[in-house]
Amino acid sequence: MATNEDSHRRLVFATTATPPAHSRLPSYSLLSLPPALLALLSSATPPTLEIRGHTTDAAVLVTPTETYSLRGVQNSNSLLLCSTTTGAFAFRTERGEESGEGPRKRRRGEDDSIEIEATLHETLEVVQGVARTERLGGLLRGSEYAGEDAEEDRNTSAFLTYANLQALLPASDKAITAALRAHRVVTLGPYLRPIAPSYLLKILPTLLSTFTPRPSTPIKKEKASKKDKTPIEKKPVIVVEDVEVELDEMVTALDAVDCGETVARAVVEWFGAPKGSDVGGLWKMRVGEIVREVGIGLLESGGYGYRPLKPFEASWSSLCASFSPLCSLSLLAGTHVISSTLPPQIKYFPVAHLSPDPTVRFDELFAVRDRWSEAEMTLFLDDLVAGEKKKREAMVLKFVRKVKDEKTGQMVWTSRKMRK
Repeated sequence: MATNEDSHRRLVFATTATPPAHSRLPSYSLLSLPPALLALLSSATPPTLEIRGHTTDAAVLVTPTETYSLRGVQNSNSLLLCSTTTGAFAFRTERGEESGEGPRKRRRGEDDSIEIEATLHETLEVVQGVARTERLGGLLRGSEYAGEDAEEDRNTSAFLTYANLQALLPASDKAITAALRAHRVVTLGPYLRPIAPSYLLKILPTLLSTFTPRPSTPIKKEKASKKDKTPIEKKPVIVVEDVEVELDEMVTALDAVDCGETVARAVVEWFGAPKGSDVGGLWKMRVGEIVREVGIGLLESGGYGYRPLKPFEASWSSLCASFSPLCSLSLLAGTHVISSTLPPQIKYFPVAHLSPDPTVRFDELFAVRDRWSEAEMTLFLDDLVAGEKKKREAMVLKFVRKVKDEKTGQMVWTSRKMRK
């Protein structure tokens, strides 16, 4: 493998494992690698590179942790891949057009010779890309886990394994693992099984019941007013901090919902981490994330239509019991929209279910609401640009018109397709 440096990256030749059927010579592709990836490949422990994606996807190049896009760029000048008598490759640049068949002649000398192995008309550029895992929910549909009692006579022929997902999703292992966690998927045997939302609504409140809320300050009695001599007690305020619970205590409590030890431990791992080196001992659990997940599950269970906001909030608080003070709509950011009508209604609208295509994404957003505040819409856009503000601003400029609301005087975002 030979390299030639340009101002931004290195060019790497890679031969295919099998020559084309019409040729007895191997064929070659020219890859243009970002400096960071080249440095990684040149390290003492270089990662394995894979090209992934379904036949309907744009192929991506992945390392275990990163996802890169591939794009073909025509070379302005023909690049000749040459070999010397020592077997090393070298670059030759030839100006002008080359025939589609490539060079046939070889240049030789008595003491040294250069043989033309191939003519390269195109460079495959490798650039930082965005992992696409939005099809994960659809791929795993039908394999939901709803408890051990529901597993009898279950047909597993359509269930997927992790290796299946690697072949189907244009994403790195790190991105796939993160998506599996976000979709609340557990591995049972060889198969990937998402936890059914209705079943998760049984598991998580049971898990919360093993936690003891901590008041931020001791309950103190205030001085009574002159008119009323009765002392006033301050209510304890729940702190959104980790709570510490024994793993065995949580697993035992989840026996009540018949989820099995494997699923119980997976759920604990989603929302916590061992306090020390002993994974079977004390765990620090992130209560706020569990409360948020209960709210999302409750939203999802109601389907995609609007529902009254007040009854939803009451049900959410009831499920979270002692931790009901944490049930704030701000925890559910990026998963819902609130109607502008009175009384207010809430609609399940998760960003993960929206199209990755910017044109379609903005159509989906403006179909739900014709006017958005910047803060609200940004929650549904950042995944398209990996959180990069400049890219988001460029995208917004293309699809959004910023106008002043006549009633509130605030700036709002409307679609460029709509007339004022």
